[in-house]
Amino acid sequence: MERNLDNVFDKIIHGESRRFTKISYGDRVEKFPSYFKDMKEMYQKEWHSIYNPNNIFIPYILVSMELILRGIIDVDSSLTKKHPTASQLLERMTGKDSPLTKADDEFWFNIGKKIDEKRFQLLGQAPNERMAQEVAQQLFEDEVVDESLLVVERWNKNGYIKNLYQVLSDIKDKYYTKDERLNNSYRNAVLHANRPLLLEKDDLFEEILTDYSRLINSIWGDRIMPYEKHRDLSKDPSAKWYLQS
Repeated sequence: MERNLDNVFDKIIHGESRRFTKISYGDRVEKFPSYFKDMKEMYQKEWHSIYNPNNIFIPYILVSMELILRGIIDVDSSLTKKHPTASQLLERMTGKDSPLTKADDEFWFNIGKKIDEKRFQLLGQAPNERMAQEVAQQLFEDEVVDESLLVVERWNKNGYIKNLYQVLSDIKDKYYTKDERLNNSYRNAVLHANRPLLLEKDDLFEEILTDYSRLINSIWGDRIMPYEKHRDLSKDPSAKWYLQS
């Protein structure tokens, strides 16, 4: 069997570099630390046994996933005495009262200069296509950018919110919802060292690695909302940064 997941690892390493900038111990400093750099070197691209040897990394990926979950929702320890579990955090962020469920599509147009096949330099925005074409024409006439490099792209302003909601929902359903065959969730079965589970699903390593890549690259900052529904946000200086219900 063969799995080359180098591109997934590269996305994770890039995503973590935006969140974890450095780690220090004494005089030693490492910039953009990530265990996934080492995991990329150690995982097996090819194996001949009936089970996937890469599954030994799954518990660490789950722990990394939960670290991110705890970093994007704000828990007030004075209101919540017992720290919520990852399952409870996911329930709060994906439940019907979550502000992540309130985001409607809001399409705008980005106008920019093409840098390469995947990137462009943003030069302006417009709320509709007609205005976008007017801005693009003005940039061309002012010789800000050559017409062949002009990019006009439709963009959903709330797309990142809807994407994060979908990523969190998928993680909750796959790893934190009870599986009838196991009489437990995959998360609990894995972290409680149920080795037969690790052997039964050959693509579990690839699947959870990909889901962590989606998660780390779907967050755009720190805490997005409070955990406590009853918190008085009018007294919370952080409230202006939260997604509002």
